[in-house]
Amino acid sequence: MNFFQKIRLKLIYISAKKLFCENIGGHYVRVKDIKNNKVIVDLGANKAAFSIAMNRIFNTYSICVEANKQLFEKLPEYNWLKKEYAVCGAKDGSEEFIISYNDEASSIYPEIANVWDTKSKHIVPSISLQTLIKKYSNLKISYLKIDIEGAEIDVLKYTPNDTLLAIPQIGVEFHEYLSDKFFNDTKEVLTKMHKIGFYSIITSSSKYAEVLFLNKNQIHFSLSDKLWYAFHKVVAYSA
Repeated sequence: MNFFQKIRLKLIYISAKKLFCENIGGHYVRVKDIKNNKVIVDLGANKAAFSIAMNRIFNTYSICVEANKQLFEKLPEYNWLKKEYAVCGAKDGSEEFIISYNDEASSIYPEIANVWDTKSKHIVPSISLQTLIKKYSNLKISYLKIDIEGAEIDVLKYTPNDTLLAIPQIGVEFHEYLSDKFFNDTKEVLTKMHKIGFYSIITSSSKYAEVLFLNKNQIHFSLSDKLWYAFHKVVAYSA
């Protein structure tokens, strides 16, 4: 990273912080709008680090979805944590899931899982976000975390707009930096999210590796917020 890239990244972090966005358990959250006892959905829960961090700060309830059976079976047992063994994607059914030697890189996409070499392949249940939310229709989702190694494209591309617009904050890790295969789809999804009514806060040196979408209908920006967001867009999209 050269000098100008370092300055750009620092300005990205400053503007994100001015917008009340903080890194919690490896993912950014607009903490000003997270209240105690809210519900989060954790897609790609891994070891539930994000859910545990959120619970410690905000006493949240988590729905953790994990497709790596070994990791799923090691998820902690808490009364505030509900576990789902599945990969979240475009549709309900089943998918071939590739286990990577990097336990944060297992994926339905070989382009991602193969970056760190792979151990095995398994057929796992798949569930759409729409079906998952309907299953927990008695709960109002306050935050959706998506870190599912390429399948974030399928989730955001094929989930109906009204389902997405019911969620105030959506934190996404995009993976176009690992494979050019995902670049155009990532841009398409970003365009969709902006078009239907989300702000996007970028918090990574790799352009879209960490993006926080904020629902304009549910997250109300002050004049100061709007000015900082305008500054953030200039800095974050300048590379």
